[in-house]
Amino acid sequence: GVLVDDDHVERPGEVAAGSALLMALFVQIARLAHLLMADPADPAARGDRPRKAAQLERFRALLDEHFRERWPVERYAEELGISAGQLSRLCRDQLGQSALDVVNARVMHEAERELVYSILGVKQIAAVLGFADEAYFGRFFKKQTGRTPTEFRLSVQQQLAPEPRSGIS
Repeated sequence: GVLVDDDHVERPGEVAAGSALLMALFVQIARLAHLLMADPADPAARGDRPRKAAQLERFRALLDEHFRERWPVERYAEELGISAGQLSRLCRDQLGQSALDVVNARVMHEAERELVYSILGVKQIAAVLGFADEAYFGRFFKKQTGRTPTEFRLSVQQQLAPEPRSGIS
């Protein structure tokens, strides 16, 4: 007979989410490898990089901890002991986007995750993510994705719905 692992049935989107996390991990490994293999004679490779990498890692940790509180970029910079301009430069140099874009991307990641994997309503998700009201969350989400939270949720549900099987063999 065929052995089936009943304890682990893949939920819709699980493989895609796992693949995305794996890709993010590979990107980080490649960045670290690049830093480690940089030419020591290159002034850009000396001294400054470990400090920048540490600041960026601290920013990401703060972001993971506080993004639901909707901190402004200035607050993250203050916690890091640098100016908002320095934080944005650091993000642009290392990640290719502004600090605000990084903050918004983190909020959007969580918003999309909640819309796909939770049964919370849009109003509840807005509250969980620190938005003052559902309308403001809806405008933020639509500005980022071009769709309302409800449209996004419905489109993902349609993508993940099993294909109807025809009666023809």
